[in-house]
Parts: sequence; C-alpha cells; structure tokens
Amino acid sequence: MSRRAWQPIIARAVELVLAFDQRFGRPPTLRRCHYELVSDMSATEAGYRNTLYDYKRLSDLTAAGRRDGSFPDFSESVRNLSRAEGFADAGVLRRHVREIARLDRMAGQERAVCVCVEKDGSRPFLHDWFDEYGVLVTSLHGYASQTLLDKLERWMFNDGRRLVVLYAGDHDASGEDIDRDFEERLVTEVRRVALLPEQVEQYGLPRSPFDKDDARAASFIARHGGLWQTELDALDPEILRELFLAEFDKLWDMSAYQQQLDGEAQLLADVLGEQA
Repeated sequence: MSRRAWQPIIARAVELVLAFDQRFGRPPTLRRCHYELVSDMSATEAGYRNTLYDYKRLSDLTAAGRRDGSFPDFSESVRNLSRAEGFADAGVLRRHVREIARLDRMAGQERAVCVCVEKDGSRPFLHDWFDEYGVLVTSLHGYASQTLLDKLERWMFNDGRRLVVLYAGDHDASGEDIDRDFEERLVTEVRRVALLPEQVEQYGLPRSPFDKDDARAASFIARHGGLWQTELDALDPEILRELFLAEFDKLWDMSAYQQQLDGEAQLLADVLGEQA
C-alpha cells in the first residue's frame, strides 16, 4: 500500500469542509468529504485514494480533530438533537407565524410530486430545494420499507391524484433495482433522476469496488461490462439540484403555484388580524 501524507490530506479536508459549508449552508457528511478528497488534486497527490482503508482512516483522524477542536463538524442525519421551539415575546411569535403561514402549495397541480433520495445524507438538500413548493420529501435507506410504502399509499388515497416520485440513488447492482422495486410496490410512477450510467461517465465520478453478495451482480455486469458502485454522494449537490429541477419543471404548473402564493397573504391577514 502506497504511503499517504495524512497531515496535508487532513489540512485539505478542513479547507474542503469549510468551503462546502459556505456554498450550501451546512457542512458535508463524512462520506461526502471522502468524495471531495477523491476528486481533489492536492489530496490525491498526497496519496488519498477511493478505498475503504482511506475512508476509515479519514474517519479516525477527523474524529480526533473534532475532539481537540482542530477539525470542523460534519453533518449527521441519523443522530439528531432536537428541542421544541419557544418564543421570547409576542413579536418573535408573530415573525414566526409570518414565516410559516402557508396554504397547500401543491394544491391545483395535476399530479402530486414526491422527491426522494436513497440515503438520508442527501435529504437536507431536497428540503433546501423543494420545501418552498410543498411537495413530499423522503429518503429510502436502501429498499423502501413497508412502513414508508403504507404512509405513501394512505397519502395517495386521501389526495386522489396520481403521484410521481423523482428519485436519485447510487449506481450499483442493488441501486439500479431500488427504484423498480419502489415503483412496483407503490404502484406509481418513479422517475430516476440520478445516477444514470451516462452521468457516471459525463461527470467523471469515481467507481468503487462492489464486494457485496448480490444476486443482481450478474445482470449488472451484463449491462455495464463490469461490477462496481458509484455513490450519489460523489455527485456535486449543485449538479444534483439541476437534475432534479429539470424533471420537476416538466411536472410543475407555476400558475397554479402562484395562485397559492397569492392566497397566503389573506391567510396571514386572517391569522394576525392584519389587512391583506
């Protein structure tokens, strides 16, 4: 195994994490930091590689740095710390009401929309990009659970409209099958936004060994000429946003959306007793 110059690699990781935080308003996950380093020339020149060893070593060294204060925080989507919000006075409460006073912004659309990613680490970006539209947002953590499917089926039954799911996930033997399984079990339309085989090539995304015991490996090899995995975390979030919005724009009626926005002024006036 070639030698790694870990000091400059970790120093570069600090720079990449801070730059990512500045771009997107939140730090990356450890996994996304790994791919930032994999695609960074100075890190690869110092010996960093797209291997499990390097990923685990990065985890160990950055954890030590976070303990001693020399490395910034990562995002973590699983172990959240939460607290019910309170308000210092009536003025603060009124400002909060102005921020949250919304009608159903998906009302009037011909089709309901759900945006979905395979792993929870990318879900915060979906909230950043789509919360203003009032669409459904979820992540699968692999194959869709029966609990999630039941929730979506009840939602579709009550809503009455056709649901279209825009989905992004890993490109590997299992990842290619997740959206098919999701569509088949939910009995609705699932459109894969990413990752597609041509996107792996187009954006020069790194391939990692796929060493899981997967019954779909043979069919993946037949389609693609080899066995590997490319994770969604390797794709720049700005590119992922563009891919999602390109499909979303095909579904979304902006005039119906604008009508809902126009109605929110009256809703706010009714709640606060102010003139619309």
